[in-house]
Amino acid sequence: QFNDMILSDDGSRTVIAAQQHLYLYDNYGNEWSRVDLPGASDHKAVYCFIKLDDGTLYGYGSVNVKSTDDGAEWTEVTDPFPLQEVRAITNSDQTRFFAVSHDDEIVFSDDAGDSWSAAIAVSGFPADYNIVELFADENHNVFAVVQDNGAGMKRLYKIVFDPNPGTGIPTSGEATLINTLV
Repeated sequence: QFNDMILSDDGSRTVIAAQQHLYLYDNYGNEWSRVDLPGASDHKAVYCFIKLDDGTLYGYGSVNVKSTDDGAEWTEVTDPFPLQEVRAITNSDQTRFFAVSHDDEIVFSDDAGDSWSAAIAVSGFPADYNIVELFADENHNVFAVVQDNGAGMKRLYKIVFDPNPGTGIPTSGEATLINTLV
């Protein structure tokens, strides 16, 4: 099962997360190799990637991993992470990250993932939903593609977070329906 992919800065390497492995497609797809994830024997998988400006790649899922060499080598990130399993992650700049779990909990980091907030209460979603994907723009707007299980369709929401005045860390948020997707 294919989960996510990310490109190297020059586009010559594609890293694909699939099941318990990462696949590297080099030389613009002409060569490929498989990289086992740390802890793969425990049936762990990466579901999503994020890349920083310095080229560091992070993979999140039931195992969280990091690469500093365009994906050739991966190490497990064992820092405390509040989510048991990450479904999607996004960043609005090099330090502000938002992640969502398979239980649809959203957390926030303002230090590039070194520390994370507790789950942020977000209102405005349908009664029975799953967050499929998160996106953020350079203005720190966060958008969620949500599977509305009651209506049987996907919808796009914009989430406006309310930061704590002392810390700036979001403590709650409101989701507003933007559009219904097919």
